[in-house]
Amino acid sequence: MCWVSWKRICQSKDNGGLGIKNLELFNASLLCKWKWRCLSDREAPWYDFLRWRYGSLTANVLYGEGRPGLRRASIWWRDIWKLGCEEEGNWFRNNISCILGDGNNTNFWKEKWIGTAPLFELFPTLYNKSGQQDDMISSMGAWVSNKWEWNFDWTAELTVTESEAAHDLHLILEAVQPRPEESDWRKWFSHAAGFFTVKTAYIALLNRLEVQALEFNTAKALKNLWLNTDPSKVSIFGWRLLLDKLPTMEALYNTGRL
Repeated sequence: MCWVSWKRICQSKDNGGLGIKNLELFNASLLCKWKWRCLSDREAPWYDFLRWRYGSLTANVLYGEGRPGLRRASIWWRDIWKLGCEEEGNWFRNNISCILGDGNNTNFWKEKWIGTAPLFELFPTLYNKSGQQDDMISSMGAWVSNKWEWNFDWTAELTVTESEAAHDLHLILEAVQPRPEESDWRKWFSHAAGFFTVKTAYIALLNRLEVQALEFNTAKALKNLWLNTDPSKVSIFGWRLLLDKLPTMEALYNTGRL
């Protein structure tokens, strides 16, 4: 009879678990490293081959493009493509932001580089009328007298509401300009310094598991529990006791086992 869910057991000890590795999530975090390398490792010998085979890696990995070609793709590429995609809440893309440099490798509309969401989500009506949906930031304007001027190409005349949205967009971009001396780079939110690691990807995946939040006093007691030098069997008993996961008469009755 299982009293504690596997989701709870795999949580860290600070979160009421035992810190046992979830192999399915760990495998996904290793695949996630390849997904990250598709964005950052442009000098790798395999990069050009994958781009030739599947098209823009950024578009595949971040925007979810390339779905029609998945049936002919390798199992490895399908697994990478599906990891953190729309069906999984876009958790991979949501953990990434772009730090603007020269703007050559960051899509203006589709990537999160200013604010907390991509511009196509903030201004969907403008995006639908943009003739620059796939353009990089560097091609969305030009330098005029040492000042960056944004230029937009609309496929149809903007309505009054859309013109107001375009004005708001210009206000957001007013103080923003590319830095030609630097390259764009992507930041991984789950790491304090912005670097991707398998460990932080695993933690991000683990945090997506739905487990009941612990009460403050329970969490504090569990933290102190693992600081003692008692035998492991005693600690496990205490852990189950604090989580109310012992086969007491009341617990058996409440769970319909009695």
